[in-house]
Amino acid sequence: MSDKIRVVVCGVGKMPRVEFIMPGLEPLQEIIGGYVECVALNEGIDLWCDEEGMLKALPFNREIKQRAKELRFRPDFVVEARGPNDPEFAKPGEMGVHRIHGTFLFARTDTDGSLVGLVDEDLTTITKLLGEPIAVARQTPKKTTPEDRL
Repeated sequence: MSDKIRVVVCGVGKMPRVEFIMPGLEPLQEIIGGYVECVALNEGIDLWCDEEGMLKALPFNREIKQRAKELRFRPDFVVEARGPNDPEFAKPGEMGVHRIHGTFLFARTDTDGSLVGLVDEDLTTITKLLGEPIAVARQTPKKTTPEDRL
């Protein structure tokens, strides 16, 4: 069994908090409450949210600002620009926002696409991205057995 990984969970109307979860799809779905969608952000950090959050009329949570990237394919999600004409899609290089509905979390993925935990520097990056502090909890210490002490 794998070790738990560090993520930042952002509940609706709640302060973002560090949690330690088992890697995998099921723990993500349990936290998010539905089918998950991964939005690749800058710095190698990924945002995981309910892919049907808006369709299910989940409460609005937060806006995440991001500069639109040049994509080689049609995206499954939109980055909406906020400009003079408020166009539907931000053009590559323009600043836009992801409007997230429902609970979401931040984590990383490795080159194989497996979920991995955040590193210390990521907490600083996420704090700046959200514009608010993160509640940091300690990881529950591993229980030791008498054999571990030998």
